[in-house]
Amino acid sequence: MTRVRLVCAAIIVPAIFALVWLDFTLGQADWLGRPGVVLFVTTLFVGLMAASEVLHFEPVTSPRRIKPWAVYLATAIVIILAFAPVAYEHYPADCPVGRTGWLAFGMAATIGIAFFSVMAGYRRGDRVMNDVARTVLIVAYIGLLIGFWAAIRGHGDNAWGMTALLSLFVPVKLSDSLAYITGRLWGRNKLSPELSPGKTIEGLAGGVAGGVFGAFLVLYVVARWLTGESSPASWWWVVIFGVCVTLAGVAGDLAESLMKREGDVKNSSRWLPGLGGITDMIDSLLAAGPVVLAFWITGIFGPVPL
Repeated sequence: MTRVRLVCAAIIVPAIFALVWLDFTLGQADWLGRPGVVLFVTTLFVGLMAASEVLHFEPVTSPRRIKPWAVYLATAIVIILAFAPVAYEHYPADCPVGRTGWLAFGMAATIGIAFFSVMAGYRRGDRVMNDVARTVLIVAYIGLLIGFWAAIRGHGDNAWGMTALLSLFVPVKLSDSLAYITGRLWGRNKLSPELSPGKTIEGLAGGVAGGVFGAFLVLYVVARWLTGESSPASWWWVVIFGVCVTLAGVAGDLAESLMKREGDVKNSSRWLPGLGGITDMIDSLLAAGPVVLAFWITGIFGPVPL
């Protein structure tokens, strides 16, 4: 299984780097001038795939099944609206919707779609609120949280926006990797044996170290390479950021485990042998997105707040 995991990683990591490079290149003014175009196409695909996986977390004993078409449609709408600012060559700074306000419109549409999906086949006595609630939950978990990636990518100009996006992906994934290695080598004390038996306190400590290192790498090295200057934030802010992002990622991982336990599912799917499914790969990124955006829009990192 470890060999399969390494092979998958050897394929996925270069592909991600290629997508990042393409998104940054097309975001430059002398190219397409639309930062986030490649990210939009990628996240729309990833979001729909993840939504299809979470649909299978529903217990087979559930009296009714939620409508897959409603989940797919609503997830797509939320992600598309989240990336609406990409359509502008120069998104107006004084737009009353801002960048995250589009997500509210998407979730409003989701509520309507969720109710409509149970109206057509409704019979008196049907208990449908569970279906409505699960539909909204899946869309919020996947579509809404992915939507924060769009706001992070759109922070500042093309270079700072890419730096902000990498400050999500690099610390979280380094944290995941180091937590796995540390847990395998020295893990003794279980972090949450019922939810995720493989996680240990020692692994968490290693994950925090990886997250902090990733934060320094992006904010002091990658930022200078992309923007010509490193983030002006003090080193202790970077440490706080790395710790917060790591803990948010762990919480996201445990949240997905909680949902899988209800559906008696081990891996979200078999799309990625040895690594689980799409949702297993992005669960920590979903939870860490709002935390990362909060640090950037408050002006702690980057040149100026939005």
